[in-house]
Formats: sequence, C-alpha cells, structure tokens
Amino acid sequence: MGRVISLVFAAMVFVFVGCGSNLENVKSEGDSKIPTSKTFNGNFQKVWSSCVSALAENETLKVSEKDSGMIVTELRAIDGKELSLVSTYFLGSTYKYSYTIRVKEKRASSTDVTVNVKLAKEQLVFVKRETKDEQVEGYLRKKLFEKIAEFM
Repeated sequence: MGRVISLVFAAMVFVFVGCGSNLENVKSEGDSKIPTSKTFNGNFQKVWSSCVSALAENETLKVSEKDSGMIVTELRAIDGKELSLVSTYFLGSTYKYSYTIRVKEKRASSTDVTVNVKLAKEQLVFVKRETKDEQVEGYLRKKLFEKIAEFM
C-alpha cells in the first residue's frame, strides 16, 4: 500500500511540475490598465512607418493595408518562449498572441494607434483555443507602444 501511495505522489509531483507556462515574467510585469489606444505626435505616414518598423523586428505581418490603416500579425509565442513537447504533454501551456492594429490620423500632427491583442492558449502542441487575460494583453500593448515610440 505504501508503494502505491509513493507512486501516486511521485506522479502528481511530476504532473504539477510540468504545469508551467511561458507567462512567468509577464504576470509580474503585466498591467491591465494599459489603454487600447495611444496618440502619437506625427502625421499618418510617420506613425504608420514607425508601426511597421516596430513590428518588423519580431512579428510576421499577415495583413498590411496602408490605405485602411490596418495591420494584422501572425500568431507568435509570447516573448518567443515556446514550451517543450514534454512540458506541454504534462499540462503545460504556451500562450501565443497576434495583434490587430488600426492607425488613424486625428489631425495633421497627431495619429491614433489602436491595438487589439488576441491570445491563444496552446496545449499538447495541437490544442489551441482563444483566451482572455487583461494583464497579459496590457503587457503586450505596452511593449508595442514603447517599441513604436522608439521609431518615432
């Protein structure tokens, strides 16, 4: 009986150790109060170029329509951190995201950038489902707004 309890305990420890995700640093840095829009000083052309340059560093553009001011990116692992197959097999999750960005000129010298974040949770490498987490979404918006500002 003691041997069975030890095996069950060892299996539980192994499973719970594998219950990780790629959000360890995000949860400590995330902020759910980051707004979805930010106004940048500059005309549409300057802000559009800054957005595209900021995204080009780490993202893959799926849609880029300058006339409509719309940019959509492909799904990507948060901070480029993918969990291993072993980790995802034991209930670990890799969170991925994509951006839908809208650039719209307000006046000749200011332009709004609206960023919507789509989160997806991937388990067992093939199971993906959309999820919602304001803290993580705020973290991703903040990083993108900071990156755009670097190119302004």
